Amino acid sequence: MKILFLVLFSVVSLAVPAMAQDAMIQQGYDSLGVNRTDFSTKNSKIEKQDAAYLDRLFAVTDEIMVVRLSALQQLYHNANVDTVKDYNRVVDDMLGRLSQSRAPQHLAYVETTIISAIREQQQFLNQWASAKDTPEFDHIKNSYAAAPLVSSSHQKLLDAYGELMGIYAYENGHNKKAFYSHLCALDFI
Repeated sequence: MKILFLVLFSVVSLAVPAMAQDAMIQQGYDSLGVNRTDFSTKNSKIEKQDAAYLDRLFAVTDEIMVVRLSALQQLYHNANVDTVKDYNRVVDDMLGRLSQSRAPQHLAYVETTIISAIREQQQFLNQWASAKDTPEFDHIKNSYAAAPLVSSSHQKLLDAYGELMGIYAYENGHNKKAFYSHLCALDFI
């Protein structure tokens, strides 16, 4: 299981300069023990439209990963449920932005599966926050990796990864590694 709470994060602001945002994303990967491999449109064998979409998709998943880590850290260490409101705002905004850039038809399953996984993570964090001041809060804290929504989200991300690997079996090794890297960082477990 990944150790999730090694780095203190501040809540993601959409106005954060690109370099600072990139540093926060790198900190997120480092705290999860995931080797970051960015998707590269430059040397990709994937059609330009698909590559551009995947680049946007992974930018969204990285930003959501950062704000999720902040919410997890705040819930786990400080029982700060207000951070989940910020998480919800960022997730809703980022997924709204993603929906404005239509996925190519053959990537629709990948997109809906990843969005569904993110929504399940969001639902889980909201359930945990709602349990504040009850014994259930500590139960969730101590056993979140076994929570049904966390397990279901994990499986959906594995499914999305498998689908990407099937669609782009011909893609270069770097970008295949990037598929794994981005979706692994998005995962809870």
